[in-house]
Amino acid sequence: MELVIKLVGVTSKQSTADFIALMLSEDAPLFEDEVDAEYHTTFEALSYFEQPEYIKVSGQDFIAQWELGGDAEYEEILLSLNEAGLDKIVAYINLDQAEKIVKCENDSLIELPFDSLNQLNKAENSQEREFEFLLSLLQD
Repeated sequence: MELVIKLVGVTSKQSTADFIALMLSEDAPLFEDEVDAEYHTTFEALSYFEQPEYIKVSGQDFIAQWELGGDAEYEEILLSLNEAGLDKIVAYINLDQAEKIVKCENDSLIELPFDSLNQLNKAENSQEREFEFLLSLLQD
């Protein structure tokens, strides 16, 4: 089983996006007592995450891409990131060649219409354009 996730998310505070990026880096704190109290929930939600292949923080926007194998479940990943402080998330999911775009907000997942996937495919071959398109879906 192969799972590819390309996601964009937005937080209410830039410091939250920065902390999420730290938790997903090789410099992530190992113990909860190394983390300010306001980030304990974020730490708990992300302490077992694999590092993404690509990550970028721009202001309150968070962008990442994972290529995972094994038993990874995109639902668990998106809901954990939502719990960790990404208020809204839009993600492209490719699970064993089955593609979809999912929006995550308020602890719920909603699959977006197939038309969104067609529009994303027009931006294919340009990671930057793909992420720009996903960011545009956050505004809807």
